[in-house]
This record gives sequence, structure tokens and C-alpha cells, in this order.
Amino acid sequence: MKSVIFAEQSRKGNRDMSIENIDLFADAFRTNHGSIRMTCNCGKEFFELDSTQDWDEGEYDKLLADDNCIGLPYGPYSLCYGGQEFVAECDCWQSGALKIMGFLDSHNSGIAKYLRLIKTRKQFKANNLPIVEQEGEERLKDTKNPVLKKHPEVCPNCKSKDVTYERFSLKYSEYLCDNCGWGMDAFTGIITYEGMGDDVKDG
Repeated sequence: MKSVIFAEQSRKGNRDMSIENIDLFADAFRTNHGSIRMTCNCGKEFFELDSTQDWDEGEYDKLLADDNCIGLPYGPYSLCYGGQEFVAECDCWQSGALKIMGFLDSHNSGIAKYLRLIKTRKQFKANNLPIVEQEGEERLKDTKNPVLKKHPEVCPNCKSKDVTYERFSLKYSEYLCDNCGWGMDAFTGIITYEGMGDDVKDG
């Protein structure tokens, strides 16, 4: 019974704290969207009473006469959470926000740990992406599988020493002979072009 009472008191305390911080929630989830007139997700209309901008003919009077439209001394702005956008001045979003805040307040250490784990996983993935290094010539390095084959000293077709390294994209590079046109995929070692005939002379 004591544990039940304690749990209930804990929930009440979290709710009180959430109500106290409802303005912080609104600031945290506030968007950059503001206007002289805005419709909330619940259907209520909010508008700026003293706007100096021009209204369409009869628009302002229609808003004033509509009980579902609420005039404000400033332009309404929106906040967004759960995939829905609300007018911050409306009260329809607060019940949902209080539930979210109650969850956050009750599990703050777990949420902090979760975010750290997500960061660690993303960092691990980033560290294992191929990176380009500059060491005399461009080389692609993969921390798991070094993919660049050794730069040929001479062309296996014409024996020319004019073999260059060309990187066309992050995942595709070739060793090319400037003399006979011989080519080899620098990552897989697959010959991409056998080269011209034996009549080709070294450049």
C-alpha cells in the first residue's frame, strides 16, 4: 500500500512540475511560423487585433463576429510536436504536452542515457565510413577493408611507367596508363580496358 501511495505522490509531483514548466515546453517546441492570422490544429482561429497590415475586404469584421475566432494583441505563433502544429495561444495542446513532459520528467536519466547511446552509435558509424586522405596521391582508406590496390609501377600491357591514379568518385577509382589506355579498377583489381596493341610506344 505504501508503494502505491508513493507512486501516486510521485506522479502528482511530476504533473505539478510539468504544469509549472509548460511555458518552457512551448518555447522548446516553438516554430518560426508566425502570422497575423493562424488556425490551430483544433480548428480555432487566432488573429492579431491591431495589425497594421491590410486585410481583405470584410475579412477583419468577419473574424470579430465569429465566436470561434480569438483576437490577440499580437500576432499568433505556432508550436509543433507529435507531427501536429498548434497555435501557442490555444490551450488544446497542453494536455498532450503534459503527458510528454510527465514522461520526460519521470525518465530523465534514462532519456539522457538513450541520447548518449544514440550519439555513440552514430559516432561509431561515422568513424567506420571511408575517408579520403592526402599522402602524395589520393588514397581511399576503409577502416575495415583497405580497398585501394597497390599502384602499378609499370603498365602490364605496354610496360610504360606512365600509370596514373584517377578518382572519379568516393567509391570508384582507376589506375590508367597514359600510353596505351590500359585501365584497372583501383578497388577491385578488375581490368577495365586491356589497352592498345603492341605497336604502342612508351610515352
